[in-house]
Amino acid sequence: MNENIKKIIVEEITRAEISNMIASDRAATLNSKEFKDKVKDISAKVIEELYKILWTRKNFWSDSIKK
Repeated sequence: MNENIKKIIVEEITRAEISNMIASDRAATLNSKEFKDKVKDISAKVIEELYKILWTRKNFWSDSIKK
């Protein structure tokens, strides 16, 4: 029974077709407006957090720069 199922699957769909399906789905996801908006949101939050950390620890790194 498993052999019959494997044979049917192999006949219906090839590795190249599966790769093309995955690649097109991935490209659609990466090019979607929702994905780009999420990336912008995450990037902005990361930069904001970095700025906050650098500001609160300014004395630690600013003395090194002055020397």
